[in-house]
Amino acid sequence: MAGGSQWYEHDYEYCFVEMVILIVLVVLALIFETTWHKCTHETQNSYIYGDLQELIENASHSEPARRPCTNVTHLRLRKELVNRAGGEFMTLGFLAFVIFFSHNLGLLGWLVRRCPSSDEWHFPRTTGDWLTMAEMAHMKLFFGMVFYFVLIWRLVEGSIKKIQMWEQVRMRRAMSPRFNAATVLSVNAMDSDLGNHILWRRYFIQKMVRWQSKRPAPFRDLMQMLDIDTTSENVSENFHKILDRDFCFSEYLALSVESGVRDSIQVHVSTWCGVVLLFGSFALLHRFGRVSLMAVMPSFSGVLAIVLAVMRALVQKSLANIGKRVRTSHAEVVTASPGSSSPPTPREEPEAGGDNAQEEGGSNASKDKRWHRWLKEEHRREIVMFRFLQIVLFLNSYALAQVLLDFNEWALNPESSMLYTSLFALLFVFLA
Repeated sequence: MAGGSQWYEHDYEYCFVEMVILIVLVVLALIFETTWHKCTHETQNSYIYGDLQELIENASHSEPARRPCTNVTHLRLRKELVNRAGGEFMTLGFLAFVIFFSHNLGLLGWLVRRCPSSDEWHFPRTTGDWLTMAEMAHMKLFFGMVFYFVLIWRLVEGSIKKIQMWEQVRMRRAMSPRFNAATVLSVNAMDSDLGNHILWRRYFIQKMVRWQSKRPAPFRDLMQMLDIDTTSENVSENFHKILDRDFCFSEYLALSVESGVRDSIQVHVSTWCGVVLLFGSFALLHRFGRVSLMAVMPSFSGVLAIVLAVMRALVQKSLANIGKRVRTSHAEVVTASPGSSSPPTPREEPEAGGDNAQEEGGSNASKDKRWHRWLKEEHRREIVMFRFLQIVLFLNSYALAQVLLDFNEWALNPESSMLYTSLFALLFVFLA
């Protein structure tokens, strides 16, 4: 048999050991399959935007309210995560299949003959050495993917909490009186989530209306999608009215977060290409720089920490700038109309009923669907940042798996192995 000398004397001895191993493997596979099936079943009915509204309607036995974005499809993020994780682990199973057949078909033996060791450079000397290297690299990749999906699971749970909060705010706004610029601050004092939501929605609409002068080309495209005549003198007013009447800000936020999280769940080809390029850079460094991976770990971990800190600082700065602009915009509205209230901003969710509402429901839903899609397309530049973040998260996960499973380094230098393991574990906990 390929891969080693014959240890047994009779065939039934080999068959006995094989049957015992098969029993253990089947039992483990059954446990894993049962657990995975339970997780998959639980995610089939996991939370999706709109569930809270439906729950209230069912509990009160009331007629369902007309929703402005009825044709928009939301995502069950937990289901997306479980499905993608299953696909990735199946891919890792395929890699184990490739390693097994490479060993038994003699490919590893060909590598032994093709890559002999010399005084200048050493390669694995036997097929067993190559097999051990391949299996160890496969296990490090497997644990790296496990750690990566743990990080994404934390991202999914945090995103679901945000989406639930936005849906609750939308329902509270639909049940509250109409708000104007003078009453928003008092609302913010009593319900900060609702107050901030109203301020951000108003600022978002005002910013989109300003596109007519600041971004004329995208503005014309959007007007065409919404069937608004761009030659009309009051095109901005018409656009503002449509946004006020039909645009569901909380649903747009939910769709944006769902799109970003799904993009993080999907480990894209571009991400893998970036990882392969980095691995290639490490290979060249090891080959020609004659530097081990543990020697570059301090620099590597430092770069990862700096990149994550910079990205976090940029996000916080962006949020602070937007918050400042929102407050400034609101103050300008209040100052411009002292002693009187500005025109009220319509509810995010129009009241159900009425012939006109029923007649316009289909066209409004269709328009909402088109401009939600268009808005997401406008922010495709952020995909580059998502890809870069994916690479950083995976590299941190792989680095943790690398130091954990480097048993030879643990035996030779347990102190440094413990130090790097603790460092990457802290980064991992910080990200989670």
